[in-house]
Amino acid sequence: MPDARRVKSGYLDRSSALAAAANLPEFLAKLPKAELHVHIEGCLTPQLCHSIAVRNGLDATAFDPAEATRRRQCGSWLHGDYQPMLFCGPNEMAINAFLTEYTRCNAIMRTEQDFYELMLGYLERAAENGVVRAEIFFDPQMHCFEDSSGAGAAAAEAMGGPPRMPCGVGGPRMPYAAVIAGLWRGIEEGRARFGVDGALILSFLQDRSLEEAMAVLDEALKPGNVGKIVGVGMDNGTGPWGHGSTSRFKPAYEKAKAAGLMLSAHAGEEEGAACVEMCLDVLKCDRIDHGVRCLEDSIAAMRREDAAVVRKLKDRNTPCTVCPISNHRAQIVGRTSWCAVPRIFCGESPVRAMLEAGLHSDDPAYCAIGTVDERCYACEPQTYDGYVNSAYMRAARDSGTRVPDWLHRRRA
Repeated sequence: MPDARRVKSGYLDRSSALAAAANLPEFLAKLPKAELHVHIEGCLTPQLCHSIAVRNGLDATAFDPAEATRRRQCGSWLHGDYQPMLFCGPNEMAINAFLTEYTRCNAIMRTEQDFYELMLGYLERAAENGVVRAEIFFDPQMHCFEDSSGAGAAAAEAMGGPPRMPCGVGGPRMPYAAVIAGLWRGIEEGRARFGVDGALILSFLQDRSLEEAMAVLDEALKPGNVGKIVGVGMDNGTGPWGHGSTSRFKPAYEKAKAAGLMLSAHAGEEEGAACVEMCLDVLKCDRIDHGVRCLEDSIAAMRREDAAVVRKLKDRNTPCTVCPISNHRAQIVGRTSWCAVPRIFCGESPVRAMLEAGLHSDDPAYCAIGTVDERCYACEPQTYDGYVNSAYMRAARDSGTRVPDWLHRRRA
């Protein structure tokens, strides 16, 4: 690795680069950032969740802020005696435990005002973390339709409830117009007040039917709505459909593409490299969200430039939006390990030379709750300030990369 004293960063002169290297936390806190992978539902803090539940006449005791904070800390060192939310048994994906809590909390969202407050609160914290551009996922199916085709419907059927309808569109919960109006009002006010340029990406739920995805896309493409989203994505686990099923959303992606929207999809998180390849070849994605398990394509990706999926990402100039903290908390590390971060970002690694990847927060109110201590872990339970800086700081440290070199390579 070149000596920091002998190189000039793409952003900094020599003296500034040396100062940045000596004061890494402060430098990263002030660094302008683009947050391209964050879910607005994942920004619902325990305090706001409780406040909205009370306003909407729900059982407030079920959303006690202190208890919710403990659940979301995922068995951190602060509460070693508490069973972590993301605990999983031998045959259970940790991400499924997260999604259960995530869905339970977001069921409180009922009005335009709820979404406005959620968006404005996120943008204020984002600005405090140096974010100047945010592309924000939202899950309208979760709010607009009852689950008749996905994981919730399958669980209800197993408990003796009504049969799951694989091609069904769930019953109505709230209008799409109310969801988008609240989010858009928050984005416009956040841009004016905090200087964050926000944009919305409509996300389909992988565990639900294609028919429901098409229904919500039709709403999004109506006059007055279509100009409020920049793209479509896809998230949530595959649920009862199983691995390899994501290609069934091809008609929805083709319709979104024809409407001029950017295409992205969560891949290489719950599933491996084959899912990343499918999203590139079948859904024709412009961007892969997460993508870290593309490294499973070949252990040779650590040494050579011949791993097929990684090469395909390179050849198509397809970036990955990497979320190291959430991957760690959801135990994606069980497969790719935290060393995926230095493989992607560190030094002269062939993978780094091939992949365009950025660091993002994903679901900060669940995965990075608290401020950041000297070990770059979120620690204080009442807030989640510092969530973006935590990701940048830890990636820089674990990659063994000094700031000037790191920024120089990102610039290149």
